[in-house]
Amino acid sequence: MKQFNFLLSKKAAGAALGLALAVLFCDLAYAAGGSFHPQHWTSVDFWRIMNFLVLLAALVYLFKKVGSPALAKRISNIEQELKDLEAKKEAAARELLEMEKRLVGLEAEAQGVVDDFVRQGEAARDKILAEAARAADRLQEQAQRHMAHELKQAQDRLKEQMLAKAVAMGEKLIKDNINEADQQRLVDEYLDKVVAQ
Repeated sequence: MKQFNFLLSKKAAGAALGLALAVLFCDLAYAAGGSFHPQHWTSVDFWRIMNFLVLLAALVYLFKKVGSPALAKRISNIEQELKDLEAKKEAAARELLEMEKRLVGLEAEAQGVVDDFVRQGEAARDKILAEAARAADRLQEQAQRHMAHELKQAQDRLKEQMLAKAVAMGEKLIKDNINEADQQRLVDEYLDKVVAQ
């Protein structure tokens, strides 16, 4: 900042001196446009140049007193804005880096959630399959018991039918093969048994 003020004051002084010389040479050229002779140099010309130099000095002085601090303040404001913008840029870069890290973290978290859902789905599938296997085993046991019961009932009915047929065949055989003498003998044997008891 001090360097800039120093350069500003040197530049302003150089510009003022250059402007003064330019005006002086313009005045001399104007004077030479007529018939310029050193004896034609009047005191009015001298006072014109002196007025110009005083005006120029006053302008330089005012610029240093008023313009230079205002310019320095503007430069200071611009430097502060640049610092603020740099700080904001760094903060934005940090925030971007943090967001990228969070995004990577969110991607990992999302993958974790997906993996967790897959694990839960597989566990539910295994549980359902195990329950279905147990239910199938129970149904198979039940079907086997039912089949055994039905088989026993069928065997019992078959025995009853066979026994009924055997009795019927035995009666038929007895009716066909027994005569009156055999009937009398059976009656006598039966009565002997009843009396003996």
